[in-house]
Amino acid sequence: MPIRIELTRAASGREFVRTQTSGNVGGDDVNGLITQLSATEYLGKSTLSIIDADAKFSPEARLAVRTMKVEPAKGQASAVVVKNTAQRIVVGFMLKVGNLINRHDGIRTKVFDNENDAVSWLEKMMAANT
Repeated sequence: MPIRIELTRAASGREFVRTQTSGNVGGDDVNGLITQLSATEYLGKSTLSIIDADAKFSPEARLAVRTMKVEPAKGQASAVVVKNTAQRIVVGFMLKVGNLINRHDGIRTKVFDNENDAVSWLEKMMAANT
């Protein structure tokens, strides 16, 4: 499966969702993730999305990301880690076109080059909203 999902804890003990994406990602993969985030123990949690260097998003997957609707919770944040410049451009474009950065629904989203910086930022966002 190109997208793995798990519930994990930051050093502060706060829970967040960690996803890791690799390989060929289709629209069904993204829609399946959105369903999981909306209907399970992951609902309302901040997210850390790791996109491996080999991840390739199909046109259907890009459309699913741009048009996704997830019901936000107070203080929810989303950190995205990309592994190379080409991914940063593609992911940044998908997030901007989908209006997923500086969203009006209250979820703050930021793109990072490494997981440590992303987790630190997520912890700050979660702490600020408790």
